[in-house]
Amino acid sequence: MSNTLSPHHGRSHSPSMRLFIAVILALWFALAFWLGAHGAFATPRQAPPLLLLSTVLVPIAAFLIALRTWRAFRDFVLKADLRLLTGTQAWRFAGFGFLGFYAQGLLPGYFAWPAALGDMAIGLTAPWLVVALLRQRSFATSRAFIAWNIFGILDFVVAVGMGTIAPLLFADLARNMTTAPMVHLPLVLIPTFLVPMFTIFHLVALFQARTVSSLRSAKMIDPSLRGPREKVGGLYHFGRMIDKIRLHLRGELPEEYKANFGLPRGLDGLLARFLNLTHSEIIARVKQGGTDEEILEWCFASGLRPNETQIRVWNSFAEKIGWRDAAAAIVEQVKKQAGRADIATIFDCIDASEGRLAFAST
Repeated sequence: MSNTLSPHHGRSHSPSMRLFIAVILALWFALAFWLGAHGAFATPRQAPPLLLLSTVLVPIAAFLIALRTWRAFRDFVLKADLRLLTGTQAWRFAGFGFLGFYAQGLLPGYFAWPAALGDMAIGLTAPWLVVALLRQRSFATSRAFIAWNIFGILDFVVAVGMGTIAPLLFADLARNMTTAPMVHLPLVLIPTFLVPMFTIFHLVALFQARTVSSLRSAKMIDPSLRGPREKVGGLYHFGRMIDKIRLHLRGELPEEYKANFGLPRGLDGLLARFLNLTHSEIIARVKQGGTDEEILEWCFASGLRPNETQIRVWNSFAEKIGWRDAAAAIVEQVKKQAGRADIATIFDCIDASEGRLAFAST
């Protein structure tokens, strides 16, 4: 992405949206608890638990409808922290409890074994995927991560289908199926609250992966570049500018970054001018080699050594470029391309185009 393009890596979710989601989750949990306490999910042995099926499908359907029709909610979903959502799936290792029910004769083997093994597989691997997400941001769009989420959803589909739909279709299965283990609290919360919630977490991950992949397919990404908010010596964009210069010197700077490389009115040129240097002078120094800190110290010694107040002024100025100024048209263009209402500045554009906005929670 060019230095005049760039979502907001540090922007927090809307407080009102966070509160709304928290209230919905609390009400959903309370409803499932109340219904379970009053025996609403108890069904005769030969009757499939259709009410349980509805408690799984309705929340998922509501999520998909909101994702499709409600832009503020869609933006909230795109900012969800995949590391946290993935980590919560480790709880599913408790699915080995289904085998206990099977041993006690409370659940048939055709249901207990697939449900237990599938949940245990997801729960056991979840921590390792969190580590992969921490080590490499691009893992969130990898085939392995996408396949893991699809498998996690299919595990629920098989378990729910075998427990609710299969007995409806096959009378022999209905005679062996009972909801007895699930109608006693807190077990009833597994199918009525946790199963749809964890399914939604998988859907969030898949939606983020699809969104970021669509941006990458437009060739607007270079994962080797640091984000504009990653500081060196307290300065925004300095590390990113050095990254681009190093790529340029190796002849590896992507074409889409070349048009604005070092432009006087771009971030590179503005930062060089702030340091009382030219972009060409900084290129010459980077060509000599050295660490980021050594190059920065040379810039301070050869140009301006900004004090704390001056650094704050630069960071505040740089972070707001594109907000109601000459670069606002670029921001609007990227906002439409990305389908993101929360893009407001050039920093936001860069992060959106390079896949950071979707994983902005840190």
